[in-house]
Amino acid sequence: MHLAWSPSMSFREKNAWIASIVTIGVWGYYFFEVWRAWETQSLDGLLTRFWICMAITTVLMLGLNLLATRNRIRDFGAPPD
Repeated sequence: MHLAWSPSMSFREKNAWIASIVTIGVWGYYFFEVWRAWETQSLDGLLTRFWICMAITTVLMLGLNLLATRNRIRDFGAPPD
């Protein structure tokens, strides 16, 4: 297991890192906002924020995975994970 992003990582490993970081970042923000709204009892707009976070997650995951596949052609034929 690699502890940092490196070009020698397999695509699955890059995909796992991307998914983990994006999920923690975007949904950490969302649930922080939910907690803050719960404390102030102002739950307006949470559904809108949910859909915005879903869109941001989708765009980030697609974009970052497309960037991660740039080197995939060079790794073609490498042994599987």
